[in-house]
Amino acid sequence: MEELRRNIIVLLKKAINGELSIEDFYESFPYEIKSNEPSIEIIYDDIESAIEHFPASILDGSLKKDVFQNSDEYRNLVIDLELLNSDVGKEDFIEKRRLLIGK
Repeated sequence: MEELRRNIIVLLKKAINGELSIEDFYESFPYEIKSNEPSIEIIYDDIESAIEHFPASILDGSLKKDVFQNSDEYRNLVIDLELLNSDVGKEDFIEKRRLLIGK
């Protein structure tokens, strides 16, 4: 489980920095784990949403990181990352995340 956590942290950091394509994400994320763990499913959905909605310029396709950093998707990724880096267990992950996000 520790290796899985480390791999997800790497994916979160890449998504936060706009360095993860949807193809790489789908290839890298252990899908079978997603369906068995509610907290992992939440993180999966957050990363997928952030990649799909990462703002880019219509003219040249350049990423707009400053716009992304003010989005709910970015905030969710940062919260997921902070929780994974903390000592919060998977049992408490969902509740703490709900408190931090406000949903």
